[in-house]
Amino acid sequence: MSIQKSNQSTDKSLEQARAALHAAERHSLRAPVQALIVIAIIAWGLIIKQEEILTAEDGLGYALGIIGGIMMLLLLLYPVRKKMKVGRFMGSVPFWFKFHMFSGVFGPVAILYHANFSLGSFNSTIAMFCMITVASSGLVGRYFYSKIHYGLYGRKASVNELSEIIDSEEHQLSVVYKLMPEIIQTMKSFHLQSHKTLGFVGSLKRFFVLGLKLRLSALILPFKLRKALDGYAEQAGWSKEQRNNNYKVMKGHIRSYLNAMVKTCEFSIYERLFGLWHVLHYPLFLMLVLSGIVHVFAVHMY
Repeated sequence: MSIQKSNQSTDKSLEQARAALHAAERHSLRAPVQALIVIAIIAWGLIIKQEEILTAEDGLGYALGIIGGIMMLLLLLYPVRKKMKVGRFMGSVPFWFKFHMFSGVFGPVAILYHANFSLGSFNSTIAMFCMITVASSGLVGRYFYSKIHYGLYGRKASVNELSEIIDSEEHQLSVVYKLMPEIIQTMKSFHLQSHKTLGFVGSLKRFFVLGLKLRLSALILPFKLRKALDGYAEQAGWSKEQRNNNYKVMKGHIRSYLNAMVKTCEFSIYERLFGLWHVLHYPLFLMLVLSGIVHVFAVHMY
């Protein structure tokens, strides 16, 4: 009975990991869309810059400076909620993480509008460059984070879990192999290479070489599968609906198999990079807070 429960728990965990991997893939277009929105907002600000609609000294421009500054300070609440016991009463960690991501993007945008995309006094120039540095660092960290989790807001992945997904999907590919026996050796080779334990240099080489091969295969194989399946479906007398449903299922297994291997190849590299980023990001953020405080005092004293 205990063995059965253990197997059921393992199967459930595997299904959750597979679902998380699929969800991350489906929502992978969100980041480019969000980036385009932010770029458009900044571009509009640069276009209207010469009209001087906003000024840092009063009105909406002054308010945006306060809003942007507060948002940057509120970034500290995420690590407080995550690391300190006192943060347990502040709400969920996922909520504060999403707020951290939002404020880390739109806080700097508000301050850019506050400054009308121009450099002012010495202290404001220092504060502006500190903010741009920290915001850029945050975007890099956001990218690294998404590579060792199932998407930006998913739970953290693990090599063992990804290996289980790969093994499970390989079993499901038996029908695909019957349709396309010529890809068996290539897929087996991918599997073997992705599971090798390598040092940093070997992992870096695999990151680029095998990662590129896997991505190309993810683009090419669905077309080959469609062609092979159409030929078989005609002989078997499948309806159009049967053909499309079977293609969708088989394509899903191929993509899951290859995507899990891509994430496995990337994992160790991005985990190291994320660790290094953490070491560098906090001193930069403290520098931003200090320069911001100096700027606020200087503006209101003179």
